Amino acid sequence: MLNIGIVGCGKMGRVHAEVFSKNQNCRIKGLYNRSVEKAESIKENHPDAKIYNSWEDLIKDPEIDVVAISTPQIQRLDQYRLAIENGKHVFLEKPMGMGLRDVNQTLELLKKCNVCFYVDSQIRSQPTILAINKVISKIGRIFHIDMEFSMYRDEIKWKHKLIAGGGVLRELCGHLIDQAADWLGEAKSVTAVNKVILPGRETEDYSVNLIEYKNGATLILTGSYWDHTGRLYRGRILGENGQINFTFSSYSPSDASAVIYIDGKKEDIVIDIPDENDINSVYPGHMDSFKKEIDRFVELVIKGQKAWDTLEKEWNTSQVIAASYESTRTDSKVFLPLNDFDINKLKDCFRNF
Repeated sequence: MLNIGIVGCGKMGRVHAEVFSKNQNCRIKGLYNRSVEKAESIKENHPDAKIYNSWEDLIKDPEIDVVAISTPQIQRLDQYRLAIENGKHVFLEKPMGMGLRDVNQTLELLKKCNVCFYVDSQIRSQPTILAINKVISKIGRIFHIDMEFSMYRDEIKWKHKLIAGGGVLRELCGHLIDQAADWLGEAKSVTAVNKVILPGRETEDYSVNLIEYKNGATLILTGSYWDHTGRLYRGRILGENGQINFTFSSYSPSDASAVIYIDGKKEDIVIDIPDENDINSVYPGHMDSFKKEIDRFVELVIKGQKAWDTLEKEWNTSQVIAASYESTRTDSKVFLPLNDFDINKLKDCFRNF
């Protein structure tokens, strides 16, 4: 039985507590949040869990086997490094670090440690994406993809400050970059404009990116907090023999749809809707994707294996995001690989509109 400690008891902390507790090999043993009320709210469903006064105490507790982290990005590096040093397995919500240097140094640290460090990306296990993967070969070689995440958000919280390490591109479009790499391979260059529209925000709330890949394909990626029509992920995949269009959201299974066009004919792609008990209550639009990710992580821990594939994907995604910010800062195309990005220059990477 793995004892799970939840560090950060906001929305994602609730997701982690709910999904880990449904795995027969896990139990929620520890909770920490800066405001104790959120930890107490999760404890209502997990009465045996202990609430800690500090995240350091939770991580150092020898009874904790796994630390699930979903705190603000500026805090995560210290938290998961302490977990690694104490031999704890880590399940981490994207993104992994504030800058490329943080990610790279952590990857080097993990080579010397016998822990499983898993960077979650629930989109790769989203039923819509899994359904597309079954038929995507039918459209032939992919030459272009359009993808976007859009919602309307007129608030200013910590997620819109520099302490978040970036805005809509980093927070949500990073999942799409991660998925695009599965379809297109290694990115070659990024040309981008990252804008701040709402006064008072410090990071981008509108992002437009042209990403070119080594195989000649291209991706237009847009992230927006200014779309009144939805909280949606949308995509259009163009291949030599056909096209796939898809939509899904974090909030409702009914938002999930996908169609394929072959020889001028349109056909619905069948999306497998999971059992109701497996659909996450916090983000039901992702259905059982959190369960798939966490179940895989638990299996790796039990088998004593590492999750290098998730770390490699996170490194590549982090490079693309850093290149996007650097492209805006320098008003130029940025070529990959990008081995470093000066996080202290982040405030110069956005255009105030």
